[in-house]
Amino acid sequence: MKSIELTVAEAGIAPQEFMPVVRGELKKTSDPRRALNNFHRFLGSAFNVSLLREFSSQRILLEIALNLFGQSQYLSDILVRTPSLFSWLVTSGALKTTKTLEAFHAEARKSVEPFDRLEKKLGALKRFQRREMLRIGARDVLREAHIMTITIELSSLADAVIETVLSLGQEELKRSMGLSPENPIAVIGLGKLGGNELNFSSDIDLMFVYGKDEEFPNPAHRAKTMFEYCSRLSEFVVRRLSEHTDEGHLYRVDLRLRPDANAGSITMPVSAYRSYYESRGELWERQMLLKARTVAGNKSVGEALLKELEPFVYPKTHLVSPLKEISEMKRRIEAKVAGDVNIKLGSGGIRDIEFVVQALQLLNGGNLPSVRARATMKALSQLKAEKILTLEEESTLTESYEFLRTVEHRLQLMHGQQTHSLPESLDETETLSKGLGFTSAGDFRKTLDSRRRNVREIFDSVFQRGEERSVGDETRTPGAHIFEGVRFIDRASRKTMRDLFEEIPPFQEARVLRTLYNALVKFGAADWSARNLASLCSESHVQRSIPQVFQNPKLLELLIMLSARSSRMIQTLMREPLLFESLLVRPDEMLKEELAWEFMLESDPMRYRIFNEFKVCLRFLLGLTSVEQTTKHLSLLADRAIVRGLERNLDLAGVCILALGRLGGGEMSVGSDIDLMCVYDRAKATPELEHSLKEFIAYFAKPETCIYDIDFRLRPEGRNAPLATEIEYYDSYLMTRASLWEKQSLLKARVLAGDPEVGSRLNALIERHLWGRLPAGWAKEIIRMRKKMERERMKDPKRQELKLGRGGSTDIEFLVQALQLNAGRKAASIRSPNTFELLRLIRKRTILTRSKTIAMQSNYIYLRTLEMMIRLNSAGTSFELPRERILLKAISATMEERSIMDLKIRLGKIRKENRNLFQKTLKSLA
Repeated sequence: MKSIELTVAEAGIAPQEFMPVVRGELKKTSDPRRALNNFHRFLGSAFNVSLLREFSSQRILLEIALNLFGQSQYLSDILVRTPSLFSWLVTSGALKTTKTLEAFHAEARKSVEPFDRLEKKLGALKRFQRREMLRIGARDVLREAHIMTITIELSSLADAVIETVLSLGQEELKRSMGLSPENPIAVIGLGKLGGNELNFSSDIDLMFVYGKDEEFPNPAHRAKTMFEYCSRLSEFVVRRLSEHTDEGHLYRVDLRLRPDANAGSITMPVSAYRSYYESRGELWERQMLLKARTVAGNKSVGEALLKELEPFVYPKTHLVSPLKEISEMKRRIEAKVAGDVNIKLGSGGIRDIEFVVQALQLLNGGNLPSVRARATMKALSQLKAEKILTLEEESTLTESYEFLRTVEHRLQLMHGQQTHSLPESLDETETLSKGLGFTSAGDFRKTLDSRRRNVREIFDSVFQRGEERSVGDETRTPGAHIFEGVRFIDRASRKTMRDLFEEIPPFQEARVLRTLYNALVKFGAADWSARNLASLCSESHVQRSIPQVFQNPKLLELLIMLSARSSRMIQTLMREPLLFESLLVRPDEMLKEELAWEFMLESDPMRYRIFNEFKVCLRFLLGLTSVEQTTKHLSLLADRAIVRGLERNLDLAGVCILALGRLGGGEMSVGSDIDLMCVYDRAKATPELEHSLKEFIAYFAKPETCIYDIDFRLRPEGRNAPLATEIEYYDSYLMTRASLWEKQSLLKARVLAGDPEVGSRLNALIERHLWGRLPAGWAKEIIRMRKKMERERMKDPKRQELKLGRGGSTDIEFLVQALQLNAGRKAASIRSPNTFELLRLIRKRTILTRSKTIAMQSNYIYLRTLEMMIRLNSAGTSFELPRERILLKAISATMEERSIMDLKIRLGKIRKENRNLFQKTLKSLA
């Protein structure tokens, strides 16, 4: 405040008169501290005597400035960067003006006209866009326009910018290639842009289309066909919209909604789009095209494409209702979103309203063109007019949509970030609440929660009773031709399904076929499903039960889900008739969390593990447990089986068995090895201990009891040392000879079984050695050890090891352990052996920045989930992407990636980010 007083005094204004006014206005803002800080920054960058005098004499100007500075860091940064924009904003009528699309186009063209060089033109266009984002954002914050007016202006601005960049691209290609076909390409906007519903930090979803393929009569340099030219032009538009310069960037462009996503051509002719959607289009693509709109380029080409696609987007009849798949899609989205903080994707959020509208449009749009509006609120009004939604439902959804979109805008304006999550801090929640006109955060949350509950009730009603809301829908009795509508990669898969249809009579029932078709589409892995389902149905004990299975649609869908998600579990059902019968007769028992088949632990421990592992993994595949919970349950199962094996073979007096590695951390995957260490007190343990340990290992090596691979390699001196280690010797070993790697492995040590007194002593000495002073160069040693591990595992360059390879899950584990070693000496609360829990603790204690810990958590969960899915579809225990395309497609679908390419791109980004986090953090600790 003092520095502002000095600035005011330098302008010849009496601080004693001006500052009380500032303080008074600050109290009215939603965040006085932020407002004051940004006001100070603004004055520092725009010292202008006349402006200060205007603030002093016209209180309304000060009120506007402090309101913007308090509610939006994004808008504040624009004003600090270009202070003159404030005067333009408040004196030109900009705050009161609603611009038309034509006005945006004219101003965008005018902004680039004074310049000759392409870079200068693009810089001017970015300045124009930034100015307009300020104007529209200020109108939103100051409540000068309705939320839908704001979204239309944002979308029109984007249209004008895209059109201008497209024109610049045509000029550039004419200059560099000598080619200038007349307006050959149309740019199709999808998603929020297509619906004229853009927000302040939206990606823009685009597709590029041209009229038809043709060759140029005089081929230009590197472009002989229209396809080559249009590809160049499309690439130019995407690159120039996305690239960052000193002036910032225009938009983040997403092309993944085009046919074949990132693996597809950047542009295609109208005929190729039509062919793709007719033969291979999926429900989500119909849903996506509901909002498709020509936003730039050749309008007639764009409209021709949309006209061609109408029969695909709006079929007059539906073989199967789209409601179930859309509902399942929403369920998967919500499973990825933690808690209720995400107002877009969470329960009762923006996406619920959009999915209600889109589902009802898909059901009814074929027979009722009047419900085909792209904009959500207009579509709601149309659905009410056709009595598909009630007046109360339409009113609730419309009001809630306006409210949620307003909250979304304020969240994004706060920091200029693409976020839909409510703030974590109470201060920012209060700022948001006051900016929205609430007296407190509590009042805001009460209103928000009420609106979201109302939205979810309508969502549930629509998707539970949706068939009643369709008009003129007809049904067909399906036959084997139904499989023509399933998207198979391999023709043999379609033949497999036809063979099942012909060989197994219950498959020919219409009800069964519809269930089968729905499930094959729903799980997105039709080839893998067909192969595994055919294998399962070849078993005699399964064939005997088929009539019972097909009487229960939920049970049939469950078996198809297993066929799509896990060949390993299907093979288990093929080998184990008792397990298959349990699944048929007592499916509810199979879904309970607790372990079962206790009687097998003594008589048949191998089946005890197999049956319970199936049970745990079934819950995981159904989304009843997270990957973290699943690894914990698999560890508990291993604990139970191993402890019983130890009790059968060892006298545990004076003995302590330590669990290490993933078992120690309580984070086992399917097929994980078991790392153990045996420590004993010479005075209490039996002399036959070494012999008994060998018998224990031999017991687990027998075919009938080979439950897990047991390994004692982490003991002192390694494989050549005795299996059991005396506790006093171990204490001395840790003090004088143990490597950092050996101590690091003890971060996951957990007493599994044995003498409590020895266990207590062992925990104490581990704690003493583990949390003492770290040796010089310890961080560099961890980096060296990680590189050595990577080298040894990556001798074959074709292998893409996702656990131990570069950027794999071990990068995160080593990074977490390094942070644990560094901070755990003073903070006992982060001494957990479990990586998932440690990531939460590191985030809670702000040991790293929030963005880094969020990235680590997200990447680790993704990789551990992927590892689980790969192992559930393999007889081995490696963690590599499978090479078989059909299996890789199934894995991609399970990971909710639209294509194999998307999976590989996502993995590449994760591994790169993991390695950067590992290297930079370890170097900072070195």
